[in-house]
Amino acid sequence: MIVAVSATQGPGSNSDPDLDQRFTFREAIENNRDHWGRPRIMLPDGSAEVGYRRASSYGAPLEDASQLERWKLRQVARGVARRGDLALAVTRAEVGLAGAGEVVRKAKRELNDLVEQAMEVVESSAKASIGTSLHHVFEEIDLGRDPGHIPEQWRPDVAAYGLLTEGFRVVSVERFVVQDEYQIAGTLDRAVELLRPTPVVDHGGNVVSVLSTGSVIIGDVKTSQNMDFAGCKFGVQCWAYATGVPYDPIKKHRVDWGHRPPRTDWAVIFHVGSGTGQAQLHWVNLIEAAEAADDARRVYEWRNKRGKSLISKGTMVEDFTTTCEVSESVFDLTMAYQRAVAAGAWNDVLKARFTRRRIELESQAVTQ
Repeated sequence: MIVAVSATQGPGSNSDPDLDQRFTFREAIENNRDHWGRPRIMLPDGSAEVGYRRASSYGAPLEDASQLERWKLRQVARGVARRGDLALAVTRAEVGLAGAGEVVRKAKRELNDLVEQAMEVVESSAKASIGTSLHHVFEEIDLGRDPGHIPEQWRPDVAAYGLLTEGFRVVSVERFVVQDEYQIAGTLDRAVELLRPTPVVDHGGNVVSVLSTGSVIIGDVKTSQNMDFAGCKFGVQCWAYATGVPYDPIKKHRVDWGHRPPRTDWAVIFHVGSGTGQAQLHWVNLIEAAEAADDARRVYEWRNKRGKSLISKGTMVEDFTTTCEVSESVFDLTMAYQRAVAAGAWNDVLKARFTRRRIELESQAVTQ
């Protein structure tokens, strides 16, 4: 079981975290977001507040989201099939798509809402709700507080988490962190201190490193059914926390960790498959995650600079000056002349160019 240490007072304190401050911090973050929903962070030089990208999704451009998208489509189809009223409402809302302006926008908003309703018919958010609740239970336990009543169904998960986290001590819980170089922000789950030498193993079960007692690493809590699709997002998220610093959203400045800074080579995921009573450690290679973060940044930079300028509108208006120069026969030139006249583009300048080109073509024909 993880031994709790105050997230606000650092190791060595026997007090609980300052819950009022944490609540105030969350409110300040939620109330200071840009129009994309990103938290607004004061730059280190104090010159301005800018939107920082979310740590939880920074690595998303590098992941294949096709499986998730297909799951969502299946859930929508299942939900609409079970509710005739939703099927009828969809047919009514789609009529607006044939309109224009605000009519189309209203229709899209209605359809988006109906999609959400259809997904809820088949309890699409149930697992996320369970995960959020288990997160809270684990947090209360890590802070040494009574988590309250836990239904029998979920007690094996709690027990599994306790066994999994033996040998770790919490030194930070739910800290808001900013990574200024890449402009990433988010709230970490845990920073934990190792209570004994801890081996790190790779996919083949080989020990690739041994972390010394007293090392502090980022610990992320996941409650998905499995980790089959875990990848860039989780890795980059842990890397951002490990290479960032805590941030006070009230005073709008960076603050000390209050304990030894996290290592930047390894992080750990505490995975509890909700409802399974099974738990497993997963090691995150932060050196490789740093490379992924750099690749993701290049994707974002490319989108901002070139994404919308890569393809430009074309035109069907003929440039008769160019047509004249590339014409390879008098016949081609004559056809171009007729098109120029029909388009109302014929003038003295074109006449001079066409005459010169015709003489060149006639001369070439004689020499041949």
